[in-house]
Amino acid sequence: MSVYIPVELQRQIRAKFAGFCAYCRTAESLTATTFEFEHIIPLSAGGGETAFDNLCLSCPSCNRYKASRQTVVDTGTQQ
Repeated sequence: MSVYIPVELQRQIRAKFAGFCAYCRTAESLTATTFEFEHIIPLSAGGGETAFDNLCLSCPSCNRYKASRQTVVDTGTQQ
């Protein structure tokens, strides 16, 4: 699903994550891809709105892997 994100909100999200993927911490400047703005709580899972607190910067690989997931097992604690 594609959702319009205002340019100013995109700028704020890029600044918040300093140009790094929120998940794998890869720097966008070191890749040949453009990072994506991703809903932390997916709209498909009732994530509500396209707002600063529900958006992050994500590399395409992490965004595709996460998809509509909201939880994952922590490999350190197994929780």
